[in-house]
Amino acid sequence: MKLFVNNKRIKLVKRSKSIKDHDYDFLINAIDHIDLNKVRGKILITGASLDQLLSFIKALELKKLDKVKCFSFLVDDIEVAERAIKKQFKIVKAAGGIVTKDDKVLLIHRLGTWDFPKGKLENNEAAKEGALREVEEECGVKAEIIEKICSTWHTYTDKDKKILKKTTWYHMRCLNDTQLKPQVEEQIDKIEYMNLEEAKAALKESYQSIRYVFKKFKKNVSVE
Repeated sequence: MKLFVNNKRIKLVKRSKSIKDHDYDFLINAIDHIDLNKVRGKILITGASLDQLLSFIKALELKKLDKVKCFSFLVDDIEVAERAIKKQFKIVKAAGGIVTKDDKVLLIHRLGTWDFPKGKLENNEAAKEGALREVEEECGVKAEIIEKICSTWHTYTDKDKKILKKTTWYHMRCLNDTQLKPQVEEQIDKIEYMNLEEAKAALKESYQSIRYVFKKFKKNVSVE
């Protein structure tokens, strides 16, 4: 479960796993001792109960921490912790993709931020179908799926409802972009093909979850 809360990664690490101190900037034994105004980088929290983890996630939704990259929590059972987190939210499913053409990837610019096309699934819609539909609706591009990249989860609030959105991401190949056009109804004002270095620079100020997807894409998928 790749979880992002208020643009910060939350990682669950099994308590029995061997921990390397040099992988973290801060090691904190008890969650009560966290001063969120002082921490930065990668943080490992070793002494939190499951209830404390849930409370921390709730508090983090209201706190913007520009200097923090990731919070890792040691837990006894990752699956139990994931189920407990999901129970706190309404689950929404979405899908999207990184579309490639030659040696470039397709990015959209929405609300001042570079992103990849994605959107909520319709009733009983499969993730692959929804991803292709969203790419065509938001960009005017017909594509085909090559393979799955990963899935991400992120939280947000919609009309006082706490939402946990699961987005399934695919690597796609452009088939036809003669109708290339941003979907202005979805507040998209630009669409551009970029090479990998250009895309990396454009996504520097994007959401951490989007940078994670791009990193997985670059690691596991070859651009044709």
